[in-house]
This record gives sequence, structure tokens and C-alpha cells, in this order.
Amino acid sequence: MLELKIYQRDTLDAFSNYLEMLKKERQTSETVIENLKQVGGSISEDVFNEVRNYPKTAWKKLSENNGVAATAGEYVDRKDGANRPIPHICFKVPTGGGKTLLAASALERLHRQRGLTLWVVPTQAIFDQTKAALWNREHPYRKVLERASGGRVKMLEREDAFSRDDITNYLCVMLLMLPAANKSPDKKLKDKAYYRMYRNSGRYSSFFPDHDDNDGNALMLEKYPDLDFSTEGDIPMQSLFNVIKVLRPVVVLDEAHKAYGTRNGKEFASSINRLDPQMVIELSATPNSGISNLLVDIGGPDLKKEEMIKSPVQVSSYSGMKWQDTLREASEELERLDTEARLLESSTDRYIRPIAVVRVERTGKDQRDNNYVHAEDVREYLTQHLKVPPDAVRVKSATQNELQGEDLLSKNSQVRWIITKAALMEGWDCSFAYLLVVLDKTRSQNAITQLVGRVMRQPHAQVTGRESLDQCYVFCNDTDVDAAVTQVKKGLESQGLTGLEDKIFGKGNIQDQADFQTETICRRKPFRGQEIYLPVVRHKEDSEWIQLNYQAHILPHIDWLSIKPPDPNASAPDSATLRTATVNVGDAPPVFHEDQEPHVEKNISVSEFALCLSDIVPNPWQAARI
Repeated sequence: MLELKIYQRDTLDAFSNYLEMLKKERQTSETVIENLKQVGGSISEDVFNEVRNYPKTAWKKLSENNGVAATAGEYVDRKDGANRPIPHICFKVPTGGGKTLLAASALERLHRQRGLTLWVVPTQAIFDQTKAALWNREHPYRKVLERASGGRVKMLEREDAFSRDDITNYLCVMLLMLPAANKSPDKKLKDKAYYRMYRNSGRYSSFFPDHDDNDGNALMLEKYPDLDFSTEGDIPMQSLFNVIKVLRPVVVLDEAHKAYGTRNGKEFASSINRLDPQMVIELSATPNSGISNLLVDIGGPDLKKEEMIKSPVQVSSYSGMKWQDTLREASEELERLDTEARLLESSTDRYIRPIAVVRVERTGKDQRDNNYVHAEDVREYLTQHLKVPPDAVRVKSATQNELQGEDLLSKNSQVRWIITKAALMEGWDCSFAYLLVVLDKTRSQNAITQLVGRVMRQPHAQVTGRESLDQCYVFCNDTDVDAAVTQVKKGLESQGLTGLEDKIFGKGNIQDQADFQTETICRRKPFRGQEIYLPVVRHKEDSEWIQLNYQAHILPHIDWLSIKPPDPNASAPDSATLRTATVNVGDAPPVFHEDQEPHVEKNISVSEFALCLSDIVPNPWQAARI
């Protein structure tokens, strides 16, 4: 059984305290309501509603005794479709903090061995990852559920049939995607996930009276007044949506910020409320304080202390270099890490295979040109120039998944380089990932923010004792080091890893970011509201001036044979600069180190140079000759 970390045990203890307080206040609420009814008289409905709101009372008492997160805001009330208060809490857990294990363990603390649990996830990637864990009886997360239910777990997807007997005899856990759970008035029936969940189905007949059982249907609608009705009359729809409302499930909402962080966040919260849950347990790296009640706030230092993440982050930024040179520098770092990993294995029998994640600008089959760094450009450079074995390089994109079925943690895997654009930004975790190499010229800062969390998980959740293997690395091409450090900090914040901002160390270009600043220029009053005309270059043909066309007016007049081959070293930069910095846990600012001059390969390849020239020289044979 997977051993819980200290912060995970503390989180679950806080949850247990919450459950005890909730139970106590619910009993008090029921007693007071019963007494009020016996007294009679003109007691307003507002009084009854206040007394019924035992989750709010429980939260208030916990808050007064430091039983909730110090960062928690005002209590947020939520009511279900029948106007009952919903107990709902949120665990703030950074990426890499074991949210799924906490969710499964929280279900165990409920001491609820039977019934329905909805496990809602935001994306297909996280759905697949969660399913792989919970459907595997040998996985630690599934073992927690088995222990909680006494070995009686039934895993379900939205399309799976189940009966009342299943609910009576099993802990049924249904994995759902966010769109399926989001019932909105403007939803269209063409949305299959929406339509299937709310339509009549013969799969759930055991939960409803027969259509011609008028007394049974009347009693059901009296007991569950907020069910969806059939268009045929006062008969409840035999839909999955109505079944869920009848069963009043516990809802586990993974990555809650993905739902609540959108402009429709409150609408989605209302959709969850309409499912009539008896409790909502949210897990989020960056909770929405206006929607969630923050019970526990776990920070980056908690994960660092428990050896869950690699830290610090070493940031390297290169100026005056081609992307190929940056890739070569990253390759050399990966080789150094691999050497350290082999030494570690020989002395401790602990296996680690460091992997580099490379962010490119293009991955599409028909998108390869000389203007953007394409996945195949990087693959070709790695295999042909840096002599990386082809099987060690894989591409992961929206249309190309060469990681399918690959166990990256296995000794049988050969993968050391993963090339992607955006496919790994969420729902992908591999603790062997050590290097993030960003070759994106135009959006590199956003890429750093979104991908840095992919390389921060500590292998086996245990430090190695070797400095180089207990930290992670970010390599940036042609990006200011100060800007890169800032984006890494933002990336840590977006992953919930607050408190680690000083665990980032950067190195990079010599130009100080402070030398540049953005300034908004306002037009002088006489020119405001006037149209602006941009100049156009024209070509005179006979007596007529026409717009200049490169292909028609310039290329025919170039004497290609007079163009001589360039100096082989001319394409290499006059100088390149590597600047490094380190940021560690605490309030200390980043420490920038002495500038270095990295090695730059000055030999040129005829085929590469000809390919670059082909954008200017229309004849590839002339390009090759030059």
C-alpha cells in the first residue's frame, strides 16, 4: 500500500474533523427543527432555512478553531435542486501533490461502503489517466477504494448500465467528463454527451416505477420534486440524470479550477448542484475562492519537504544562437544527467532514465517550412547530427501519439526525447522528465508557464542525494533570462506551487531586461481619430506604376551565377552568451551567475544551408550550388 506523506495525512485529518463537525451540526439542526415544529406559531421560513444550513454552521465553528485553511475566504453557500444545503470543501493541492490519492483516501474517510460516487475530470487526457489507475486492481488508488468498500468496487463510465442492486451491494464509482456533467439551458441536443445523460433510457428501469404505476410515480415526484419530467405527463424521465439525483452521490471534482476558472464557472457550479449531491469534494491547484470553500491549502514547500518535486529549477537562456545550438546544449546536459543516473543505479540499484521534453512551434504533417521549428526538424537534428537512436525520440501531438502504450518508467523503454507543442500541457506525468527545452520563438514565455510542471515530479517521490538529479532544468532559445525566470515563477503559481518562487535559478543572454520597457504612445489631439496610411512600394512598368511583386519584378533580374559561395563561418554568430541564475525556496531573489560563452558549431551542412536558401532562391539546384 502506498504510504501517505505527512501533508496528505494532515489533509485527511482535517477532512475527518470537518466530517465530525458536520455530523454534530446536522444532528443539532434536525433536533432544533423538530422542536420548532412542535412549538408551532408563525416561525418564518427564513428561520428554518438558517437552522437547516448546518454546513455553514459547521464551517463557522471550524473556522473559529483554526480548522480550515488560513487562506480561506468567506463561506460560500450552495444548495441543490431541492433547496437543501450542500456540504462542499476544497483541497488546494499543487500539481504533483497526489490529488487522486487524496480523493480516494477522502472517500475512505467517509466510511461509506456502498452507493454512488461521481468522479468528474476536466479533459480527455486526465480522464484516460484516471481510468488507467482506477480500473487497475493492482494500482494503489484502486486498492484504497477496495479497502474503503470491503472489496466491493464497481467502476462505471457514463454509458455503462447499472441497477439498484449494484448501488445496494457495491461502491459504484462513475468517471465523467466535465461536459457531460454541465447541464446548461443553452445546451443543444446535438451535444451527444449532454443528450445521452438527460434522455430516457431503458437501462435504469430498476430505479423507477412502471409508466402505468400512477401511485408509484406520484410518490416518487413527491419525494424527489426536482426530477426532470417526461413530456407525456407527470412521469419522471428514466434518465441517468434523474438516477443521479435520486441516489444523491458524493461528487469528486478533480482539477476544479478547470471548471470554475472559466467565465461559466458559476454556471458549472450550478450544474453540479442540480445533481443533488450529498457532498462535493474538490481538488484544485488554484481554487476559485468565490465558489470553493478552502479546507486545506498545501504549498510548494510542503511538497519539497516530502521529496515530491525536483527543486530548484535551473533556467538557461541563450542569445545569439540558433535553435540547433540550444538543442545541443540541452543534449549535453541530458548526457551528464544520464551519467549521474547510471552511477546512482550502480550504487543503489535505483533506476532513473532522464528524459527531455522539447517544445516546438509546429507538429502538423503539412506545416513544415523554414520559418518555424517543426517536430520533424528536431527529430532529424537529434538523430542525424547528435546521433540519438531513433527509438529514443518520440513525438506527442494532437494527431500523432508515439507514446501510446509506452511505459516510460520501465527499464525496457528507450525514450529519452519527447517532442511536443501543446499535447503534454496537462494530464501527462512522468517523473523521469528532467529537461524542458523551449524552441518556440514567438510564444516561448507562455510555453514555459504551461509546461514547467511536466518536469518537476521527483522520481519515486524520494530524493537521490545527487544534486543534479534532485533539480530540473529549463533551456530557452533566444529568450531573455529574466523573462524566462518570471514565466517559470508564473508556471509554479499556476500549478499551485506557491512558496517556491526562490527555487528558480536562471542563466542566459547578456542584455538586461531593465534596458527595455513597453510604453504606450498617445496621438496628439489634432491627429486623433484620423486614418493612418502605410506606404506601399510600387514598380514602374512602361508608364504605369503597379505594386511591386518580388517574383515578377526582382527575381528575373538576378544574376544567380554571379553569386559566390559564402564564408562557411559567416552564418555563425559573432558571439553567443549564456547567462545563468538560481532561485530557491524562501524570499531570496534570483542569483544571476557570471556570463559564459557557450560552444557554437560553426560548420555548415550543404543540405541545411540549401534548404534555408530555398525560401529566397527559387531554384533548389542554384541554392545547392551556392
